[in-house]
Amino acid sequence: MFMRWRRHFHAAVSSASNTSALASNGLHHPLPGAELLERPERQTLMDQIWQRTAVSREQFDRLYRTPLQRYAELVQAFPVSLDGPYRYAGGMLDHALQRVCYALRLRQACLLPIGAPPEEQAAQAEAWTAGVAYAALLQDLGKLVVDLCVEQDDGSLWYPWQGPLRRPYCYHYLPEQPYRLHSAATALMYSHVLDTDLLAWLRGYETLWTNLLFMISGQEAQAGILGDLTFQASQAVMDQATC
Repeated sequence: MFMRWRRHFHAAVSSASNTSALASNGLHHPLPGAELLERPERQTLMDQIWQRTAVSREQFDRLYRTPLQRYAELVQAFPVSLDGPYRYAGGMLDHALQRVCYALRLRQACLLPIGAPPEEQAAQAEAWTAGVAYAALLQDLGKLVVDLCVEQDDGSLWYPWQGPLRRPYCYHYLPEQPYRLHSAATALMYSHVLDTDLLAWLRGYETLWTNLLFMISGQEAQAGILGDLTFQASQAVMDQATC
């Protein structure tokens, strides 16, 4: 079974760029999130994300770099899907970084929370900026649960809710599942990206917290401006990638 899955994987990505650590036996070796983000093209996106947050380097590391590293460590070398512009190894991480970057660009044009007095918008600006980034970052995380079957080199299966991979692995795609399951499955995974302190901080902003809960539970249509900005960012990134 293991060899069959490995052949299936190589056939699917043989024409794609390989951006993971690949052993001589064709297995992917998991890498630390910080190392995955160190690649030049990803560092460029990280710099763009920082420029759009208006926080100090220390604050950026706490609010953005750490969750992004945790996300990177979970998604490793996985592509977004078997087809499309992000089908290559590492495509899921690249897509997420670009989506976050674009969502923050859209956020810069918004005064949030919508309709609040200017002084309240100013007081909540940092939290809303982070909330937009988190919503965009988490959007595809449920795909790990729904779309992929991952086998480690000892023959055991890896389940995403167990935390990051620690052993060499290969994977194959499961039969197509309902699209809505992707967002619903995010509820199993978000706590591996956002720690308890971040969640407690966001809990202090009622509208933002409500919108984020709807995003996490797969109800983007109820997630207000977070749902809107995430959808627009995802569409813009895919449109740009296919041009």
